[in-house]
Amino acid sequence: MRRFIGYIIITVIGLSGCTGDSPLSDVVLSDPSLIKPVITLEKSINAHGIANQKIEVWLYDENEDSIQLKDGGVTVNGIPMERRQSFVTHAPYYGIDQNRLPVQPDEDYTFVITLGDGENYRATLHTPEALYAFNVPAIHSRTLDMTLTWLQADTYPIYLNYQYTYRREGEDADRLGERDFYISHPEEGVYTLQASAFQSPDHISHAHFVLSRRKEGYIDSRFRPGREISATFSIAAESDIVD
Repeated sequence: MRRFIGYIIITVIGLSGCTGDSPLSDVVLSDPSLIKPVITLEKSINAHGIANQKIEVWLYDENEDSIQLKDGGVTVNGIPMERRQSFVTHAPYYGIDQNRLPVQPDEDYTFVITLGDGENYRATLHTPEALYAFNVPAIHSRTLDMTLTWLQADTYPIYLNYQYTYRREGEDADRLGERDFYISHPEEGVYTLQASAFQSPDHISHAHFVLSRRKEGYIDSRFRPGREISATFSIAAESDIVD
């Protein structure tokens, strides 16, 4: 886990919002064209088998500052979402805890954004199938191709993110790198990573893999361009690379 702390920090900052509090938070809004919702559902299983999830709604103005609705709010599947603040920027957003609403595969989620005048605007999403039993060798020779396997029932494409630790000749500190691969036929449950992936750059010592599937849904077109709703399921595994 220590080897990939750089990626974790970047992810946390990115998901916590990069904006401030919008002046529109002080206004009773009735015009959806002033708002760009970005709705995210995520369910992840890390390389140690620990599951995490999030359901968040960010409402952005034209300057990408985040809006907290005055006299309005957001629900998901009929459950009110909480008003929260990013611990990085203190920008407002809406969230909900797992014990109130878990992120499930192959499930419908309906979000209702209510503006200050009482009008409702919907966003809907059917989550993809999850990925299960992701297996890679615990120890792998850099001279051999690696076979990665998983279980799932969906034909929806998935992505493989390959993060690796390496050290350049004459250096004492590890470096981090990554590559992405598109898997168009995940129903086969197998992917072969060529040995060359472990040979350049030199001295790759550890590999961290993440399989992910992302699916988008529908969101009311009266909101600002750039609006989106998506669900991402991911599962991770690790391997030590040896000569």
